[in-house]
Amino acid sequence: MARPNPREPGRRAWPWLALLWLAVAPFDPAAAQTRAPTDAERQREGERLREVERAIERDHGRQSSLDRQSQILGREVEKLQGEIVGAARAVQAQEEELSALERRLDVLAVEEQQKSGAFGRQRDRLGWLTNAMQVLARHPPEMLLAAPGSPVDTVRSAILLQAALPRVQLAVAQLRVELERLAVLRDDVIQQAARVEESRMALVEQHSRLETLVQRKASLQERTENESQRLAQRVQAMAATAQDLRQLLERLEQERLRREAEARARQQEIQRQAQLQALRLAQQEAQRRAEQPAAGAPAAPLPAPNQQTASLPPPSPPPASSSKPGGLAQPRGQLAHPASGRVVTRYGEANANGTTQRGLTVETRIGAQVIATYDGTIAFAGPFRGYGQLLIIEHGEGYHTLLAGLGRIDARVGQSVVAGEPVGLMAPLPGQVPKLYVEFRRNGQPVNPVPWLAAGKEKVSG
Repeated sequence: MARPNPREPGRRAWPWLALLWLAVAPFDPAAAQTRAPTDAERQREGERLREVERAIERDHGRQSSLDRQSQILGREVEKLQGEIVGAARAVQAQEEELSALERRLDVLAVEEQQKSGAFGRQRDRLGWLTNAMQVLARHPPEMLLAAPGSPVDTVRSAILLQAALPRVQLAVAQLRVELERLAVLRDDVIQQAARVEESRMALVEQHSRLETLVQRKASLQERTENESQRLAQRVQAMAATAQDLRQLLERLEQERLRREAEARARQQEIQRQAQLQALRLAQQEAQRRAEQPAAGAPAAPLPAPNQQTASLPPPSPPPASSSKPGGLAQPRGQLAHPASGRVVTRYGEANANGTTQRGLTVETRIGAQVIATYDGTIAFAGPFRGYGQLLIIEHGEGYHTLLAGLGRIDARVGQSVVAGEPVGLMAPLPGQVPKLYVEFRRNGQPVNPVPWLAAGKEKVSG
């Protein structure tokens, strides 16, 4: 018998091993059929495996397409955020210019009224003197002796009128100057009124552009955020049961922690399912290889449980907070003012109710634009007891901004905002002065917002 070649163990050893197995193993037809599937069964199993692989590839393609679309939408939303911030800045600048023009117009109107009154009184005095001088000029001195009354009194009156003549002439000259100034002032009032009207029209156009950008951004976000409505309903339910603002903030914080825990659990479940799917595919592949007739090549090693044979998409990281690191701890003296206006009540002062003010109260224009002071996430948007329309922005590390008194809110719960992004408008109620209440809180406690607001900017004047 020829000696087997050690270089060809696959071809030489198989016959001897097969004979040895047949010699010692009892013959069992059922077992033989189990261990040796037919070609049709192999074909069906292979087709099922290929169908699974094709389904996975289709899912990969859809996932990749969705990821690309999400990235495109995300970049477009970021670009829109920049445009919206710029448009909101232009709106607030237009509001400031319009307010200044209106104040100037009011001053000019008062000045014109005062000068018109003084002009009328001076004209009346000069009219009496002028009439007396005209009478004196029309009558010769001899006729004055025949005038009723004492001749001495008549002469004295004539002398006084003659002495008053230079003053009358000077007063007339001054009156002419005042008349010219009044004409110039009226022209200035007319020009300022025209500028005010132009500024109002420009403000309307800026608001219209801003509305378009905000609606476009909201439309994009609706396509990428599916849980906003459910989240807003939960927040409104919490607001209905909260007794005060601090309790509401605590519940909002608990809700945020719960969402983060759910996101982590979802990611862990996705990873677990991916590992199980990879293990099933690996086992199917190993079984398919084991059932194929040996061709001399050693079988592929069984992959580890966490080894993915198919190219599964990596799990997405849990959504991170949109607020910048450090919350409001860092940007002191750099935050944008939420609205243009005049501060009427400051932090720590007594308000109309006799209680201590926990924030700022700012008188604004009707329909004034309100912006986010800093990057963050909308934690609450809607009515709340004692605050009217309330907007709460979470900035991270326990910091929140509260904006109350808005007539309209242009943000929804869960939405990410950047500093300067518009979030609402003040109440457009004619005959009433809108007032925006601004409050900063850290860990549920009110803090003085003034150190955080940018200094040297005349958006808010006390």
